[in-house]
Parts: sequence; structure tokens; C-alpha cells
Amino acid sequence: MSFTTLRINDDGVLLYALHEERFRNSGEDAILSYRKFALEAKAGVYNLTWDGENLLVKERGESNLFDGMPARYRVSPIAHLKNRIDKPAPPSIYSNLVEPTISTLLTSADGKEIYESCRASIISWNGKNIIRVPDNRPAVKSTMERLLKDMPDVIEEPILVDSAYPITLINAVKCTCTISVEGRNPFPIEQLEKIKEAFLATAKRQ
Repeated sequence: MSFTTLRINDDGVLLYALHEERFRNSGEDAILSYRKFALEAKAGVYNLTWDGENLLVKERGESNLFDGMPARYRVSPIAHLKNRIDKPAPPSIYSNLVEPTISTLLTSADGKEIYESCRASIISWNGKNIIRVPDNRPAVKSTMERLLKDMPDVIEEPILVDSAYPITLINAVKCTCTISVEGRNPFPIEQLEKIKEAFLATAKRQ
């Protein structure tokens, strides 16, 4: 099974190629079904699931992430793993960590590193570079992180709990979402705009 959540605007599927990549392991029929959906679907937010024979499409509401939302820490349910995992379809091991008005930041077993949140990936800023979580940390394989990987001045480093560096959530529906974490600096707006510009440039229909 392959699963992804995506947004379509008037220009097409945002992160088109990266969402297609999620269906590659399911074979040519899955890819062709995804391409047909991308060509015909109206603007909105969708969950797509390839069940082995068919592409199941579910239109869903907007993200309930909001800028400035408070945050809390919890140990990641996959902290024991050594690498990334494919995006799981809901309900998943992340579902019981979701609180509508709080961002749950998922950490290493020792509580020192932040790997992701329960609904998004996480990035940081060191004053010069955007920082993304290293690929060998246990977290969901993120389309937004993959986009950032190809951008200039983005580096790969552990994101530490005990740091004043700003942090922001990123995902394929909301794009970026600022969060309020005591002791951390605000994420620079110009860097958020740079990410949004790169995100919007990925929209296409085929």
C-alpha cells in the first residue's frame, strides 16, 4: 500500500513529482492512476491511498495547524528505529499523539533531539542556514523535507531540544507553520517566504 496527503491549487498538485514518488514502489498502475487523478482533480486537499488495485481518493478539510500554536514534547513512537519510514495512512501510530490545538514534538528516547511532530516535519534556523533533520533519524519520509534538500543553504544537523534556535513545522498541506516554544527565537519571516515560494513553484498537472 502507498499513501500520501496533498494539496491542489489552480496550478496543479503541489509537490507533484514528490507525491508521485510515493507510489513508485506500488508499480506502474499506481503511478498512472495518480497521474490521472492529478490531471482531473479540482483544487483542494486529498488523501490518496493505493490499495494494491485501486487509487482511493478522499477529499479532506484544511489542516488544523495554525501559526503560533503552542507545543509539547513526547518521545517518538518510532524512536527505537534507525531510519525513515514511509508515510502511514491514518489511523496510525501517530494518531493518539494528535491534539487539535497543540503541536506534539516527537523526540529521541533520551529527550535530547527533536525528530518531527505528530503532523508535520520540523526545521530550524541557525542564523545562516535552514536546518533539516538528518535522513538517518526515525521520522516519516517527508515530501517537504525532500523539497528543502534541493534548496541552497539548507543543511542537515540534529535539531536539539536544548537550543534557542527557532523551529517551524512544514508539511505538504500547510507548507509552513510557526509554533510557540519557550526559550526559542522566532523563525525569520524571509526564510518562511523563501520556502513558500519554492513550494508554490512545484505545482503542476502532469
